[in-house]
Amino acid sequence: MAWAAVGVAVVGAVASYSGSQAAAGAAEDANNRNISYQQQYNQQVDPFSTGGNREQYVSQLNDLMRGGMSGISNDPMYKQLEAQGMEATQRAMAARGQGIGTNDILALNKSSTSTMMDYFNQQYTRLADLSGASRGGSKTVEGMDSKTAGQMAYAPYQAVGEGIGAIYGAYQGAQQPAGSGG
Repeated sequence: MAWAAVGVAVVGAVASYSGSQAAAGAAEDANNRNISYQQQYNQQVDPFSTGGNREQYVSQLNDLMRGGMSGISNDPMYKQLEAQGMEATQRAMAARGQGIGTNDILALNKSSTSTMMDYFNQQYTRLADLSGASRGGSKTVEGMDSKTAGQMAYAPYQAVGEGIGAIYGAYQGAQQPAGSGG
């Protein structure tokens, strides 16, 4: 009789294991559907990203941030903006017949710094947008609610837990003496 209980326990454990494998397979299928939903969402909302176009701007944004404001001083576009600003200021002063004094040098320095800050901020904003860094979080994928996503993530662990519970239950049933009614 004890062997029958052990046999029942083994059969129960095998059935439980098979069930947990089926649950794990279902969870994997659900995960693959989730990936498909996410790809569809990305193609609808951000086609620029799905073409692999954002990666090239990530390194440029990192370079900009590494160099900071001083890092843009060698940028050709910034140099052009600075030269245009300096030339315009010099022409205005020459038209008035003025020389350059200390206050004028300080004003030119302030103007140059302001141009550098504006250019840095424009570059940062442009590269953050192109790289996807400024996109932040996204809404739930259409057809996939947060509850379903959570269930999909938890399914493999739940299947293992149920399998262990079934084995424990079968073991407990095998340990009770015959006729105990338990």
